Amino acid sequence: MEKPLSEWTLEELWALFPIMLTAPDPAWEKQFERESGRLKTLLGKSALGIHHIGSTAVGTIAAKPIVDILVETDDPHRAARLLGEQGYIIMNCTERRASLNKG
Repeated sequence: MEKPLSEWTLEELWALFPIMLTAPDPAWEKQFERESGRLKTLLGKSALGIHHIGSTAVGTIAAKPIVDILVETDDPHRAARLLGEQGYIIMNCTERRASLNKG
């Protein structure tokens, strides 16, 4: 039986989940704009704010090529349900926040 991830060393984790940084890419902003448009359509007025966050939002630094988006909403459970129906994976959902992944 293999040991749980919580017992792995950093070296073992890095080998399994390598962190790859890439040069700044103008496509990151375009990806954010495209996805934020989809989110606005799906969530409607319950989307109080949609923000490009994380290292790809800086635009001038090397980053993991993952576009992080923060959505402010008045109903995280409804948002998680709607986005889950559209292919997002619900990682965590509490009374005040939901964390989802896509792609």
